[in-house]
Amino acid sequence: MKKLLLLIFIILFAQITYGQKIRFTDTSNKWTLLTTYWDLYSVSYDYYIGDTVLKGHTYKKLRNLLVREDTTGAGDKVNIYLDSSDVLLYDFKAKVGDTLLNQRIKGDSILTYITNIDSVFINPYYYKVWTVKQKSGVSVDYIESIGCMSGTERMFKLFKGGASTSIICFSNNNNPINAGQYINANTCKLSVSNSNTEIKQFSIAPHPANQHSVITFPTTIQSGSFTICNILGKVIINKPIQYQSSIAIGELPQSGLYFYSIKDNLHNVSFINKLVYE
Repeated sequence: MKKLLLLIFIILFAQITYGQKIRFTDTSNKWTLLTTYWDLYSVSYDYYIGDTVLKGHTYKKLRNLLVREDTTGAGDKVNIYLDSSDVLLYDFKAKVGDTLLNQRIKGDSILTYITNIDSVFINPYYYKVWTVKQKSGVSVDYIESIGCMSGTERMFKLFKGGASTSIICFSNNNNPINAGQYINANTCKLSVSNSNTEIKQFSIAPHPANQHSVITFPTTIQSGSFTICNILGKVIINKPIQYQSSIAIGELPQSGLYFYSIKDNLHNVSFINKLVYE
């Protein structure tokens, strides 16, 4: 009997310790989005800023969106208020072959269907991953409780021209989340530093960069490190800095957008910014 009570206690303690799965409408969620258009880029953030009631439903304000959990299920579906209507944004119980009729902003409806279901481990649970294909042939992935990897609006909005958006960081309760191949928590550390005013003291020439480009520091760094990561947070270059006032970028595997970090060990400070490599 004592062993049985001990087992029950351990199970209950584990549930309390680990808590529940993340929900899309958790007000502590924050998405960092990177939008690129040819060689231009911008970083934006999605986060909850309050509630509003429309047509009998309570919606949570997700920056410029209004979303709510469908009360017919325990967070299984998320609806969005769009063009004065309550329409489906995410279905976290969808099956292969299911069709989703999502609406494009100020445009025609988009018929999408589920082509594959996978999973990804987000400690301590597994979350489902759906691959959704549009009539145009474009496929996107969305993760249970996190949403579309091409941005929260991507499920109902088509991008024009060469623009593309991707989630480079997702956090819950200020904790960066690792989601396998989809999201790397290391990128959160890079994206958060956009407001660092000290970044402006560094310069890259020439830029857009090539293997001969040089980053010049505002002062000599006696001891530090130089790191370059891709937009998924994978470290491409990591080398020490010793009594240097500049450093060469070197050769990168392909053209695109990268983050670079310069750490000054003596003053315990890091400077982070982006570079475009051609």
